[in-house]
Amino acid sequence: MFILVNTGWTDGKYGVGRRISLHYTRQMINQAISGKLKDIEYKKDSTFDLSIPIEIEDVPKTILDPVNAWSDEDKYREQAQNLINRFEENFKKFGSEVEHIAKKGAFNK
Repeated sequence: MFILVNTGWTDGKYGVGRRISLHYTRQMINQAISGKLKDIEYKKDSTFDLSIPIEIEDVPKTILDPVNAWSDEDKYREQAQNLINRFEENFKKFGSEVEHIAKKGAFNK
């Protein structure tokens, strides 16, 4: 199991949103290390094809799913698409060497 934890911004891009609480970040990391996240329910993210926890003990559900963590869903989708575009552009530098990676997640949509 590979776990990606957002320790940065939520509810807007840098300078607009707010930092994710260090307390919540610690809760997510501690539960990942302890193995507790292996036995919880997940849902698929429609943008990046990631598995998102439905609930993590002592962490607000609103910050687990990025689309719900932003007060403006359209702005979230705009920033998400911008990130996808930047990844795709960056991957072009590597040509066929990373083709198997580029076919995963948002790159395959």
